[in-house]
Amino acid sequence: DVQALVDEFEWDWYGEQAGEVGYAVVGVTEEILEEAARSVARHRLRAFAAVQLASALAARAADASVTDVACFDEALAAAARAEGFTLLS
Repeated sequence: DVQALVDEFEWDWYGEQAGEVGYAVVGVTEEILEEAARSVARHRLRAFAAVQLASALAARAADASVTDVACFDEALAAAARAEGFTLLS
């Protein structure tokens, strides 16, 4: 059911009022796009997956406690592991 998926995503996104933030929101900057281009070459990723990986790398550079990545794409998962991230399941 589509609404159930939307509800679950919104719960993950917004969580509880006093709970921890579930996601790090990162703006797509020129630096992220440049890192994405390098990631395409380094990990043989598609463009959107490379932007997601570059965003995770930028989030971790800003906050070393960012160590987890959530994804379903196998190539992105392998690249994230290679970059030292733990995958959420």
